[in-house]
Amino acid sequence: SLKAIEEVMEEAGLSPHSLEALASVDIKEDEEGLVEAARTLGLPLRLYSREELASVEVPSPSPVVERWVGTGSVCEAAALLASRGGELVVPKRKKGNDVTVAVARRRPC
Repeated sequence: SLKAIEEVMEEAGLSPHSLEALASVDIKEDEEGLVEAARTLGLPLRLYSREELASVEVPSPSPVVERWVGTGSVCEAAALLASRGGELVVPKRKKGNDVTVAVARRRPC
């Protein structure tokens, strides 16, 4: 997970130091790679229920994710929720077999 996050941030020309949090679906609360990435980066891990994620409109919903997780989006929806109404600046990018990363920018206060 950490390598995937770093790769996506670099590809987008963004610094990993600009991250405020990592976010995902609550069923991944014990996923070792995700927890370790948050710990290594010194960031909170914000977890959202499937219902919360399903309430977010995203540009790239996935029928496969819908079937397996119960919501059409995890990474994009979680990024948008964690940004508190921000904008998606990096749509989901698949890294490896089981990691997807999306980045949202929080709106200025």
